[in-house]
This record gives sequence, structure tokens and C-alpha cells, in this order.
Amino acid sequence: WGGYVWDKSLVDFEEDIIEALNAARIDISIDMLNALVDLAPVDTSRYVSNMNVSIDAPDYTYSETARLGRSGARARGRAQLPRKYGKVLQNTYITNSTPYGGDLEKGTSPQARNGVFTVAFLGVATKYGA
Repeated sequence: WGGYVWDKSLVDFEEDIIEALNAARIDISIDMLNALVDLAPVDTSRYVSNMNVSIDAPDYTYSETARLGRSGARARGRAQLPRKYGKVLQNTYITNSTPYGGDLEKGTSPQARNGVFTVAFLGVATKYGA
């Protein structure tokens, strides 16, 4: 046992763990968003402009007229990620509800032969040792 004295309540320890997990979730979410935006085919900018980042519930909205481009999509997505985490473990969702998004994921675009979400997920998972 080595004489170590536990000097923290279990509640405080739990809160520290939840805060650390939420901080890691934000880092992973940013990496995933950046990968998705980088991999997204850009023709009209609709696909990349409809990358929706949300907390604790998926956002399936779609805008036919959105034209944010890569930098705008990154900025809008990052703005949805909280800077303060609270004491509750949260989930991040990144969705894209463009009508042709499923086709892109199947590799129908020459700019994304292996899909977008699949490739981004595999890259980010590898980075974090999953």
C-alpha cells in the first residue's frame, strides 16, 4: 500500500474525471470536425456547410442555401462546443443531412472515393489509439 493517503473525496474525484473526459471529448470533437471539413468534397459548398455539431442530441437540420466554405464550417462547428464542461458527461454529435451525403459516404465522389465520415473516424481513432 506504500503509505499513500487519499486526500480527495470520491465526489471531487468523480467531478475531476468527468471534467477530464469532457475536455478530451472536446479535443477529439475538434479533430473529428477538422478531418470532416478537410475531407469534404467542395463543389457548391453545401455539404461542408451542413456539418452540424451539437451536444447531447443530433442536429439533423439541412440548409439548401448554406455556403460557409471550409473555414466557416470549422468556425460554426467549434462555436457549438462548450468551453465550460459542468459536472455531467456530455456527448458530441457531428451530422450531415445533405440529401446526397449517404452517396458521398459510399464513395461516389472522385474527391472522396472512400467516403468522408468513415475516413475521418478512422484517422481520429488512430490518433487517439483506438
